[in-house]
Amino acid sequence: MALNCLLISTNMVTVPYPVYPLGIGHLAGALMEAGHRVKIYDMLANNGAGGLEALVASGEFDLAAVSVRNLDSQDSTCALEDPLEDTHKVMAVLKGRPELPVVMGGPAFSLVPSAFMKRFEPDYGVQGRGESPITRLAAAIEKGDPPPKGILPRSKDEHWPRVHYDSDSTAYYLKWGGMLNVQTKRGCPFNCSYCSYPALEGRKLAFRDPVEVAEEVKRATVDHGARYIFFTDSVFNDPPGHYLDVARELLRSGNKTPWSTVA
Repeated sequence: MALNCLLISTNMVTVPYPVYPLGIGHLAGALMEAGHRVKIYDMLANNGAGGLEALVASGEFDLAAVSVRNLDSQDSTCALEDPLEDTHKVMAVLKGRPELPVVMGGPAFSLVPSAFMKRFEPDYGVQGRGESPITRLAAAIEKGDPPPKGILPRSKDEHWPRVHYDSDSTAYYLKWGGMLNVQTKRGCPFNCSYCSYPALEGRKLAFRDPVEVAEEVKRATVDHGARYIFFTDSVFNDPPGHYLDVARELLRSGNKTPWSTVA
């Protein structure tokens, strides 16, 4: 029996522009690949927590996952705001169904997982890549043998599931910028003092098949109407030259959609 999974993106930051929750898309792809059913609730695209209460109260979900992207808004004009206020709202709604297992993850959680577990008290936590841990958790719940509550073991699996671009969410991001995101690699081998990517993704570069990257770009543009692609890699022009393979594959596949990245 497959699970009904609710994936929630709590990010509400729009500075400098709204960013599609790509991590949730990868989790959704992994769960769907494993045969589970997925509903994405994007706080930014779905106008906050207003519609979440009825969704959770329906009782149709067997597992909820909460992704927390930011520890601060990165906007000096609103530095006094609580960047986790919306996460509190989400968790308050989910606690209305105490029998629903809740797993929390995302970049912000991964930086200080113990603090998040203490503050928000989810049943489970995922530090770093979440695709394998969440599918293992779903399989255990499906079998009626859930693991002990706490932070789940970190994953070393480098499998890249196909991203699920949620049509309701993509409509919002395309309206406000016309852009969708794609990731071609994870990890960063450098030691920049200001950067958290090595802590989040590891220091070893894990590359995605350039053919899969080009196919994902095609899906984002042809199927979802993206007018622009942003590659979210921590370092796009990597020393081994994988970025050149990606660029060549984009040319070979006939891509005409403009794209950019952070070099």
